[in-house]
Amino acid sequence: MQINFKNINYLKSGNNTQRSAYSCLMKLNIFNDLKEYKPILAGTIPIGIHIKSSDLDIICNVNNIKEFTNKVEKLYSKKENFKKKAKGYLIVFSFTYENFIIEIRDEEKDVFKQNAYLHMISEYRVLTLANSEFKQKIIKLKQKGIKTEPAFGKLL
Repeated sequence: MQINFKNINYLKSGNNTQRSAYSCLMKLNIFNDLKEYKPILAGTIPIGIHIKSSDLDIICNVNNIKEFTNKVEKLYSKKENFKKKAKGYLIVFSFTYENFIIEIRDEEKDVFKQNAYLHMISEYRVLTLANSEFKQKIIKLKQKGIKTEPAFGKLL
């Protein structure tokens, strides 16, 4: 089944974590609040290879970092564990909401050309071609502390 990752509605028919993520994100209203930045959910939860510590990664297309920072801080700075940190040329905001760690990342690039999205799409393609045993091996490696891309590399 092909998933339209441009809209989070696919999470509604997913596993328990995906359904909980959908509910969390809808209550937070983050996709509407940040709509001018074309937010997309990326990472392991959308493709079903998450582990207990997986977060909700929201990538955004940002041309004015000061405006974006002000908006994110205004909307979410009162949320539990709110943090802002520089990661290379990116700024990553994180906070906890309904038992999920939410990470919001900025990049001055179309969201569909950002590495987080491209990696997720590539991993999803591999998962759709592989058997369920492969998916379980990825999850086991992640549970042992191996990051997602190296886990795929190790198995491939």
